[in-house]
Amino acid sequence: MDTSSHICMGIATGLIISNVATQNNVEVNEASVVCVSIIANIICDIDVVLKLKSNQSYIKNHRGISHSFLLTIFWIVLISFLGYLSVKQNYFIYLLVAIVGVYSHIFTDLLNGYGVQFLWPIHKKWIALGITYTFDTVLISLHIIAFLLIIYAKTNVLLTFLTIYLFILIYIFISYIYHYQLKKLLIRKYGKYKRLIIQAKSLPFNWKYVYETTDKKFYMGIVRFKTIIQLRYEKRKEILSEALEKEIMKDKNVKTFIAFTPIYNYVIKHYPDHKIDIRFYDLRYLMVRKNTMYYTFNCLIHLENNNVKSSFLGFTINEDNARKKFTKIKEKHH
Repeated sequence: MDTSSHICMGIATGLIISNVATQNNVEVNEASVVCVSIIANIICDIDVVLKLKSNQSYIKNHRGISHSFLLTIFWIVLISFLGYLSVKQNYFIYLLVAIVGVYSHIFTDLLNGYGVQFLWPIHKKWIALGITYTFDTVLISLHIIAFLLIIYAKTNVLLTFLTIYLFILIYIFISYIYHYQLKKLLIRKYGKYKRLIIQAKSLPFNWKYVYETTDKKFYMGIVRFKTIIQLRYEKRKEILSEALEKEIMKDKNVKTFIAFTPIYNYVIKHYPDHKIDIRFYDLRYLMVRKNTMYYTFNCLIHLENNNVKSSFLGFTINEDNARKKFTKIKEKHH
């Protein structure tokens, strides 16, 4: 989820825990509890600072180690201890807030298409359900409704948030069922698949899909409720030689791209003097703007005599923008 969603959940869960504690005659500092809850809900995204180092470091590590079960334990211990030090009372309350906050963050991140490496270091696989969007309009809207009801209608805090979260759970459950049904629908349309990714879009019950067949055909499109709209079809035109594939896999940008991207295609451009440019692109990030289609997550590699000379990895506004940045990198290496 995006930062605004995590902050909303931090405020909500902090208020819920404060109210439950008060109703059970446990003295709490509500402002402190809510503040700690917000921190617990966003602390895992501290890895955003890696953007300052490089695109490769950020993409490789964002939602990786910082979202693993080992680090979640560390975050919980750290946040609960600091929360307790702020008021020096009811450590259990701050421990509970930290647990709920950190695992709320992990749970909501698991729901969208980006995913997390929760099982690191046991397994480096990215876990992503793809049933909600990163900025989910339903989740955000329901939280805003709850805040407005509490502030202006003076509704009961606990009852309001419990009702809102019941609606959110129902929404997630329905989305999961839809996701499962869409998979069967796409299989009926395209047949056997090697890889299939279905991800939620910003509007409820609108999805995008990437379908890879066993013979390297790719279908991309959207599904509105249960109506399939195919936007693009591709077939891999040229297969990398074993020697070339072995060479490019030595490059850290390529390795990061392959590790992060479950379904991709590439194009190879040959030049005189044994020079080659290869562009890998993530098929999940197909964008459609004013009847133009392009990919926003690209990895470009330049080779001379089958040796990698330069590479670029990153999210860009379009393919042309990626190529311009790649050209600057190539010029710098020459």
